[in-house]
Amino acid sequence: MSTERFRHDPGERDSGRFRPRWWWFALFALNVAVHLHRGWDSSAAIGLPLGFAVTLALVFVPRLPRWLTRAGESMERKRLRPQEMASNGAPLVPSASPRGIAVTARVDGDTSQWNGQATVGPVRVTVTLPDGRPAYLTLPDCPGPLALAVVRTRKLWLHGKGLGSEGGEVTAEFGTSTTAGLLTTDPAGAVPVSRFLRWWDSLSGLAWRNRLRMSVAGLAMAALVAVPVGALVWAPWLWVLLIPMLVAAVAAAVWVSDVRYRLRGAGEGPLTPIDVRLADDHVWPAAEVRGWAVLGPGRPARLDIVGCPPEIAAELLAHGRVWVFGEPRPGPVWLGLPGRDVFAGAGFAQRQPASSTPPGTGADGS
Repeated sequence: MSTERFRHDPGERDSGRFRPRWWWFALFALNVAVHLHRGWDSSAAIGLPLGFAVTLALVFVPRLPRWLTRAGESMERKRLRPQEMASNGAPLVPSASPRGIAVTARVDGDTSQWNGQATVGPVRVTVTLPDGRPAYLTLPDCPGPLALAVVRTRKLWLHGKGLGSEGGEVTAEFGTSTTAGLLTTDPAGAVPVSRFLRWWDSLSGLAWRNRLRMSVAGLAMAALVAVPVGALVWAPWLWVLLIPMLVAAVAAAVWVSDVRYRLRGAGEGPLTPIDVRLADDHVWPAAEVRGWAVLGPGRPARLDIVGCPPEIAAELLAHGRVWVFGEPRPGPVWLGLPGRDVFAGAGFAQRQPASSTPPGTGADGS
């Protein structure tokens, strides 16, 4: 299951996506240094853990009063030159070249709700390269002016290493608007991914994580017990580590639960083939794949695959089917391939069959 990271905007109100406010950690570290320089006392023992808890909220809570976050967002914006801002104020990815290569672009999907202010995404674009080859472009966070310009003119300028034969990351431009995206000429949506990420998202990587999960859980619990014991017996300043250990223990519990959930779905049960029909003869890189299947007589269902691996996409395009771990059913499922080390999460949304009862007729026939 391949995933690709994209650069995005620092301001949650500008881009619609949240980015942690890391600068609060720097302020907390400065505060800790000042307290430790003055010496450890009861106020530090109480104030530093509480301060760390508040810092975690300031860093990771998405929605906070604007007077708390405006200063940090201003610092992020000062790092960008004026020409790197879109007309809606959203930060843009710097361009390596003024224009790049011109391509013909056609936006897929419904664009009637788009406007020139909000960031939209993911935007799926089918492009025609200068040599005539078709390519498939995904723009995860596209500025509104750029999206509407592509819809209106069917033109776009691309540059970046993704223009090579294997595809990958590119920068899309139109006028003064710029954004990052993924481009590929492979109908299965394959793009270069590191070996480690490919292995990590495979069945063998999942099995390795399963062997590791009990050790991670035990280590987190041991650290959580050791901190208060050490603070009471040895060094009072260890109370500062209590809240970080609590956060680490919660993160470890979530990770262990996620591994167990994935292994229970993708590591057990036989693979069952299900015929699926796609609306297109290709998929877009790092974008949701949607198709239609029939789970049984009179049971049509919509299939949504998030982060579809190229191997599963190729099977879907070539043979019109997917392989489901266990019995196909409405709701979350896991997909795989016979003899292949890949899996992906998906979901069947079953459509309600139309009622055969004429309108206005009750259950008693009256």
